[in-house]
Amino acid sequence: MFVAALDLGTTGCRTFIFDLAGTIIASDYQEWESFYPTPSYVEQDANVWWKSIKSTIERAIKKSGVDKSEIVSCSITNQISEN
Repeated sequence: MFVAALDLGTTGCRTFIFDLAGTIIASDYQEWESFYPTPSYVEQDANVWWKSIKSTIERAIKKSGVDKSEIVSCSITNQISEN
């Protein structure tokens, strides 16, 4: 059994595949463009997020050699701003 973890950051999406002991089996990263309409504001396109999520998951699973049916959980993290 394995776990997929996604980190959606300011510059891109990174997906990790972990075993249940917490060892990283594989990872993949895809950068995306951020827009800065005014100082202290960052905007990103949710459609680009979705494409990046799908791409990095597919590539990380392929790199890991794990069958996708063996992934029992998925977590997603993102930045939180308190403005």
